[in-house]
Amino acid sequence: MTFDVSILVWVWLFAFLLLTFVILRVELPEMSTEFLNVSSLVLFIFPLITIIPHIVADKGYGQSERDVLSQMRGEAQAEASLREMPESEPPDIYYIIPDGYVRSDILEEFYNYDNSSFTRALE
Repeated sequence: MTFDVSILVWVWLFAFLLLTFVILRVELPEMSTEFLNVSSLVLFIFPLITIIPHIVADKGYGQSERDVLSQMRGEAQAEASLREMPESEPPDIYYIIPDGYVRSDILEEFYNYDNSSFTRALE
């Protein structure tokens, strides 16, 4: 069984419109301000709940754990495979720029342009 995401979009849209309507119609700006402040705080705290454990866990690694992780990731082999490029041997860099050019018959038919001199020069 799959979940149709479009239903969720409509639910969020309805909730947003309903909330907007309530905030605009309610004559108590303090109530809407308090609600928005609490909502903002909740939306700020949820990402922190996932970020803080990663920060704490990263600081818990000693040098030996970092060395093990470095070895598992293959950092030494990757750095060893890199070599310095001398300035006298710049790397070959090719820019592939796909471009389209209209066929000669299309240019003739639609634009009344004779392109035969250009195509002969290409041959």
